[in-house]
Amino acid sequence: MAKAANLLLSGILAALFISADALKPCSDQDLDHIEELKRDSPTFTLHSPGPWEGKQQKHIPVLAAGGGRTLHFKVPHPTSSDHFISHVWAETQTGERFGAHTLEPGDNPEVLMRLPEGAQTVRGFAHCNTHGLWVAEHELSHKEHQGL
Repeated sequence: MAKAANLLLSGILAALFISADALKPCSDQDLDHIEELKRDSPTFTLHSPGPWEGKQQKHIPVLAAGGGRTLHFKVPHPTSSDHFISHVWAETQTGERFGAHTLEPGDNPEVLMRLPEGAQTVRGFAHCNTHGLWVAEHELSHKEHQGL
């Protein structure tokens, strides 16, 4: 019975990440665009949404560390041809960028990212083509460090 439950759970998790596997890693040109976004765009947070009060819940990245040095990165944002998350990436407490992906309309903004060595705090960034750049911070717990 437990084996069947594990197989079912594995299948569900695999189905959740099918679209994440289809996301394309950022090209050098996309990475340059990310630098521009960080430099030129205001950054919105849960407690500081700027002019987008009430939009936080669909734009803030949800971050959770898992076993095997992975970070589950998800933005609960609906997607359409004219309103979507265009880029996602994360950074460590030292500013080391990782897991940068470019998204197209229709892509599910959810991806598993490999955590760099020494990561203690992670900031997740999501750029919405309509509502700008959003960031959330996640401090890895002692338990999460043990799983890494």
